[in-house]
Amino acid sequence: MTFVIPEYNRAGFNHIGIHRNGTKYADNGYDCDGYDRNGRNRRHRDREGYDRDGYDINGFNRDGWNRIGFNHEGMNCNGTPYDRKGYDIEGFNSSGFDMYGYGRDGYTNKGFNSDKIHRNGTKYDDDGYNSRGFNSDKIHRNGTYYDDYGLDSDGFSEHHGWHCQKRIHRNGTTRDDDGFDYDGKDINGFNRYGFNSDRIHKNGTTRDDDGFDIWGFNSKKVHRNGTIYDHSCHKWVLYNE
Repeated sequence: MTFVIPEYNRAGFNHIGIHRNGTKYADNGYDCDGYDRNGRNRRHRDREGYDRDGYDINGFNRDGWNRIGFNHEGMNCNGTPYDRKGYDIEGFNSSGFDMYGYGRDGYTNKGFNSDKIHRNGTKYDDDGYNSRGFNSDKIHRNGTYYDDYGLDSDGFSEHHGWHCQKRIHRNGTTRDDDGFDYDGKDINGFNRYGFNSDRIHKNGTTRDDDGFDIWGFNSKKVHRNGTIYDHSCHKWVLYNE
């Protein structure tokens, strides 16, 4: 039996890399090795395997450094095993914890993992406190109902009553007891001082009945607190430049 070697392969190239269209490139712009006229493949890597930013598939450039300044041996470009933030190539500091507080074994220094389970297999440590420091009676280890951030065991703020992650008030609704939502607006879009997003007061002017604007300053540039600064230590001019 005689075997006939086809002139062109399935991609349309012959044995010397010429496409049936007479050029080195197929109609899609790639040669027989999968590279375009700029020498890059469909993943935008050159023939040496480097992307447009100069990094290979493992994330290292031609000089052997990755994007965060570490080489293959784990040394940072500053000459130490740690970057300027104090983390090694794997993202752990000298104490063995990552930026989120978890160690190489997946537990915090208090013994909880990301699922808030303690090493002992329960939601509470050996002293009876959970990952946020509350016991089953919702008492924090500091002796109060609130942690050091002012949040209770359910995540509601001691100061304003809003949940730290959800737009829910501790009263169970989307508005506080005075009728304001998480953004401080009432049902008609006015804030606690009676202004809407257009800086107009309920009275139809740019100042409230006491003469203060939306930022709390009067025409003499004095804040409602009696000084020339608001509670963020900003002057009138910051809002009116």
